[in-house]
Amino acid sequence: MPVTRQVTARKNILRLAEKERKQRFLRVFLRRVCQFRLTDRR
Repeated sequence: MPVTRQVTARKNILRLAEKERKQRFLRVFLRRVCQFRLTDRR
């Protein structure tokens, strides 16, 4: 039982890490797009 609990905890941690990574990537991507559009307007 403790082993399965450890596995589920590890899976949850991995899932959270993946979510964080995706959010960070989206944030950086949006920032770059905004900068590109601003420079393009000029």
